[in-house]
Amino acid sequence: MELKLNDGRIISHEQRKKIYATIADIATWTGYLEEECKEWLKYYFIVCTGEEYISFSDCSVEQARKFITFL
Repeated sequence: MELKLNDGRIISHEQRKKIYATIADIATWTGYLEEECKEWLKYYFIVCTGEEYISFSDCSVEQARKFITFL
């Protein structure tokens, strides 16, 4: 059994900046467009971790932290 508690905090500005900067670096390295790379990375995150779909506009601080760690 797994219990997930949401404390109501949403992604911080610093977390969002870190995510987009890392995605930009990965896109540059792979040759993908940034938007395309972002969607692929979200897909891999869901598949590898079993997390729900992530939206960088309103995800939780915890989910953003997990995505940053995943990257």
